[in-house]
Amino acid sequence: MRSLALILSTVVGAAQGREYWCLASRDGVTKGEYFGTYRDYDMYKVSHKKSCVSGKLVGEAEKKDGLWIMEFDAHHSYESALSSVKNAKIPILFNDDRLKNILARGGLDLPDKTNLDACGGEVGASIIPVPVSKIRKYPTEHYEVASKNPALSLLLKNANTSRKAEPLITKAIESVSIESLESTITKLQEYHTRNSYSTEIHQATDTIEKLYKSYGFTTSIFDFNVDMPGNVIAVKEGTLHPEKALVLGAHYDSRSTDSSSKTQRAPGADDNASGTSALLEIAKVIHEQDITLEYTLVLCAFAGEEQGLLGSRAVAADWNKEGREILAMFNADMLGYQIPTEPITLGFKDKYISHSLTESVRSVIKEYLPLLPTDYSASCCSDYLPFHEEGYLAVGFFENAVAASSYPHYHKKV
Repeated sequence: MRSLALILSTVVGAAQGREYWCLASRDGVTKGEYFGTYRDYDMYKVSHKKSCVSGKLVGEAEKKDGLWIMEFDAHHSYESALSSVKNAKIPILFNDDRLKNILARGGLDLPDKTNLDACGGEVGASIIPVPVSKIRKYPTEHYEVASKNPALSLLLKNANTSRKAEPLITKAIESVSIESLESTITKLQEYHTRNSYSTEIHQATDTIEKLYKSYGFTTSIFDFNVDMPGNVIAVKEGTLHPEKALVLGAHYDSRSTDSSSKTQRAPGADDNASGTSALLEIAKVIHEQDITLEYTLVLCAFAGEEQGLLGSRAVAADWNKEGREILAMFNADMLGYQIPTEPITLGFKDKYISHSLTESVRSVIKEYLPLLPTDYSASCCSDYLPFHEEGYLAVGFFENAVAASSYPHYHKKV
């Protein structure tokens, strides 16, 4: 009888156009639309319950699910988060006490309602928004084995060449101006807020675009949400391989204690005027040094990051759909804070990235900046994640090697 009930349920569900969420084991076989690989599961949307072959059916899919996966290292953190989600009356589709993870349907408001930070502020935790549309599944070796990925092979080859210091690159590094970086950060933090729902952020959008134009880059605005400003896209076309692009990204929006407040003071000097200023400085140096590039360089200032990677998710999906040949994406999120009594250390994100490419970048940094230590940070996540989801190689830069942001004014009014 139970088998008959399951068959009838599946037939009726399919007839009514129902879809279901399936959390599948890594080595399992599941037929459905892929929505990402996470620490403990691969996630799928299936149209038949029987399609969830080796996984767990965790609920019926809705048109606007607004799903979040929460992963924890410590049991007490998991229990605290589970209690917060329940107290906020957010629907929980699934939770696992042993693996310490939660799948909840909370939409953009989940971080605010639960006081859980989705941008790397939780130690030993990853609070990850699930993509709103299916993505393509790539095998692990796609990101890590050069013979399986032409883009990785090309980048590693060029990186090996760059391990002998080139005068042009050395000169470019020496021309980076601390005063210029500070000036840009100061200009951006002077806006009362750069929250993506505010009106003031549109002034910041204009400022960033004008600066890129002044450095000779071709600019455009990528709109993705009627309630938010667009991403600023700045392009310098390559001379030999214009069809192949390297993407550098940093979000320019900010937030305070309320991620959706239009009026709350949110200077965002470190998060992320520091990353935005770094990209603008790169553009400035290329312009002033009259540097030509073999490959196209695309610099992206993302909006909507603080609400769940909205701007970067939209553009990464769009470019993948168009078939753009993106060799890799490098993301800068929070570069300005040095932990007191500790040496300056450049952190690299350790998940949802290409470890092969990251290690290669670390080697290049050691060649050109031998006194700058580098190490991995377990903090999660930022705008590199959507590009990784779309199959592009990704590297994430962070200001230190800690497991979560240690900046004392992180997501605050000062």
